[in-house]
Amino acid sequence: NVKPELYGPSMIVFTLAAILIYQMKLSSHSVQDGTLIGTSFLLCFGYWIGSSFAISTFSFICNTQLTLMQILSINGYALFSHCIVLLLATFIHTGYDHLLFYGLWTIVSGIAALRLVRFFFCFVLYWIW
Repeated sequence: NVKPELYGPSMIVFTLAAILIYQMKLSSHSVQDGTLIGTSFLLCFGYWIGSSFAISTFSFICNTQLTLMQILSINGYALFSHCIVLLLATFIHTGYDHLLFYGLWTIVSGIAALRLVRFFFCFVLYWIW
């Protein structure tokens, strides 16, 4: 039985927040009621924890044996693909053509999302049958 850990996923979320901060500074984005760092951390951690709770709720409805810690760990590691896409898009992305970003986003993040969905549904089907 593998125990889930949150060190790696939390570092991935911090990296995602740092990439978003860098992109906001490059685009000269300003936030009215807060800082760029606070906005980036709220967005990244809110997405990670919120989507994990949504998956956990669905997991509870389907009566699987996935714990919240396992879901947080799996979902956090799945965010690594978003870091890769955003980092590549920061340095290669041109202002007039969004095809590279959407192509990378569809391929790299789509593969991670499909892997996450496959894992979850295999786990659901295992416990239903």
